Amino acid sequence: MAATAAELTDEAIVDRVRGGDTALYEILVRRHNQRLSRTIRAILRDDRDVEDVMQLAYIDAYTHLDQFRAPRSSRRG
Repeated sequence: MAATAAELTDEAIVDRVRGGDTALYEILVRRHNQRLSRTIRAILRDDRDVEDVMQLAYIDAYTHLDQFRAPRSSRRG
């Protein structure tokens, strides 16, 4: 049985997005949104800019998916 999108690892989602299933990128955004928001808010300390910076970060991440490398701790094998 195939894994549901929510069960896929980040690495598997990135592979599928690279392969053309771009709608799965939203899962990565939802999965990491809260942590990214907290991190940016801690750095900027200005809530007005947090959303703009988050959008830029997600756009930058998407445009650089070809450079994605899973952290060693999440690699299998």
